[in-house]
Amino acid sequence: MLSVLLLGSSQLPLLAYGSTAWIPIISGDMLFFIPSIHLKPSIVYQDEEGSLYVQLSAAHDNKLLKLEGDKGSWTITELTVSDLMDVSLIESEYQLKYGYFSGDSKEDFKLILGDGWEDLLVQNNGQRYGVIIYEAPDDGTIGNIDTNNDGIRDDVAVEIAKLFPNGNEKGYLEHVSFYTRKFLLDTDDLDKRRHFVEMLKGYACLSATAAGEDAYAKIVAHHLDSKARFNRYIGNQSFLNQQTMNADSMDCVLDGGGVEPVSGCFITEPKIFNGTVTARWFTKTGLILGENVKLALHVEHTQFKNKFDFSYSLAGEEQARIRIGPSEDHTFTIDNYSYDNNGYLKLLADNTKKKIAKFKVTLTCTEN
Repeated sequence: MLSVLLLGSSQLPLLAYGSTAWIPIISGDMLFFIPSIHLKPSIVYQDEEGSLYVQLSAAHDNKLLKLEGDKGSWTITELTVSDLMDVSLIESEYQLKYGYFSGDSKEDFKLILGDGWEDLLVQNNGQRYGVIIYEAPDDGTIGNIDTNNDGIRDDVAVEIAKLFPNGNEKGYLEHVSFYTRKFLLDTDDLDKRRHFVEMLKGYACLSATAAGEDAYAKIVAHHLDSKARFNRYIGNQSFLNQQTMNADSMDCVLDGGGVEPVSGCFITEPKIFNGTVTARWFTKTGLILGENVKLALHVEHTQFKNKFDFSYSLAGEEQARIRIGPSEDHTFTIDNYSYDNNGYLKLLADNTKKKIAKFKVTLTCTEN
């Protein structure tokens, strides 16, 4: 039987009930409201015990779900319309948002409350739904718990998903989180300097996005949420000098795909190649140049009057080509080079007229 709500004729309901329509029945000076049992798909409802109810969109087969419990112990039950026959509902403070929040191809949904620190993320695995975001445990250690061994604390991963469930900002925060944890845990001064630089790279990228600086501050602060962690952070900063803090630029050099390797050049001195071209000259450098680095490839014409074409390839694909005339030079810049991703660097000089020309190629590497 439907629940019947009695209100005096001088009163109006202060809360919106779980219905798409109100059915008024007037009897004397009394006004009865009988709520319909159909929920609006865009609204989250709750009952007197605090359980939540959502009517999903057509993309989710219009499923009706009930969420019971509290953070860390939520259960989800699929209901039918008849299950609502004796239930009185009011609108909840949660807001409903759909999205691909868990990294797969299935649309999930999120229930957002207030400032976002008590969100519920409900994952769709194709058949069932489950709450996957709640308060992660804290064992009190400086590194805290990282159950999947990806280098990011479980509790920090929860906060990242709340701030940016996908997109480049999520990748920047993962990069910052990975290296903030490394900065706190590692004991080698050189490693700590490198890891701090990676944190700054993440900051540079986040500062160019809306709310990115605030997100950076929240995530770094989350790493310092105990006295031991805070003291370790302050202690590890004591050896950082001004030279370490200097950077060629504060442009964003990260691709936003997640944690990127520490920038490190494996060649420390410029490599020089001198060549003569009558038809084609090429070389694979044979060098492992570095991880996540910037390469500068400077080509100059050194002798004879003939032009030639110069190009370079990565992973077997030509990236750029230019014609070099007598007394001319040109510099190619290769950002974010990594051997694992880009493969060998191949240099090619080509004189289709088969006339003699000489050139010099200087290859330098700098950290991003």
